[in-house]
Amino acid sequence: KNPNGTVTLAVYKTSGIAAANARLRQLDDGQVVIVPVGPGCPSLGSLPPPAVPASGPISVQRGSTEGGAITVNAQGIPAGDILVVGSETTVTGSTMSTMTGARLTSPPAPSCVSMPAPPPAPSGGASGSSVAGNG
Repeated sequence: KNPNGTVTLAVYKTSGIAAANARLRQLDDGQVVIVPVGPGCPSLGSLPPPAVPASGPISVQRGSTEGGAITVNAQGIPAGDILVVGSETTVTGSTMSTMTGARLTSPPAPSCVSMPAPPPAPSGGASGSSVAGNG
């Protein structure tokens, strides 16, 4: 746990999630739950909203450090609710990338989640946006 109340996590493999969650339970009463990302799992957006709105700052930030560590600021999670963090690390050649998402919800945490598809890369061609005129 960091001095400012945030928690920095580095989970590189699905096999490390159980140990990370055990450590989180020691640090914050289990209000932050890490789950693997996988096909056929419920999307983060489909998880039910919390029973009580957040009472303070909640954020998940991917650090600029090598290896895809994430920092969770979850000081505003209402009692009885949880922050589900889905994180997936992929390695392509010598490049490691991490995709992370989170949602405040009511327990229980799902066993896994799916992430929204990443936005398409720009094609360099014509833009898809348009501006309506007054004429």
